[in-house]
Amino acid sequence: MHTIKYIKKYVVERIYGIHYKCLSSRLLLNLKKGNVMAFTGNEDHRISLAEAAKFTKNYRKQMSDKDIKGGFFGRDAIRDLLSQSDCVGIRIYNGLDDDDKPNFVLTGVLANEDDIDDGLIMERGLPCPPDCGKANSLNSDN
Repeated sequence: MHTIKYIKKYVVERIYGIHYKCLSSRLLLNLKKGNVMAFTGNEDHRISLAEAAKFTKNYRKQMSDKDIKGGFFGRDAIRDLLSQSDCVGIRIYNGLDDDDKPNFVLTGVLANEDDIDDGLIMERGLPCPPDCGKANSLNSDN
């Protein structure tokens, strides 16, 4: 058992760059259950503007009149989500409100890939349209 604790400590400190003594009880509980920490918060999600424009154009080609192209969430809202204990990133779910209008639901995510469902959850984003800004390669065919 002592060896397993040492291996987990080594994995956490060397691979994930987190000092073992700084882990919260929630993450320690997941480690004790044998759950693998899959997210680090350092994943690289960058793509080029050309690739992003292609993806959004593909979506716009198949969207219906009631669909939204995207949504805006302010810096403070994103910061609040990310500042939750043990949060390493954000997961975005597609949703529909009671009037069948599409929306996005944002939640914090733990290193073990679990949603932080007992914390802050966001939805009140500003949809595009109508809040799209000026036409560009991400939001129009212009």
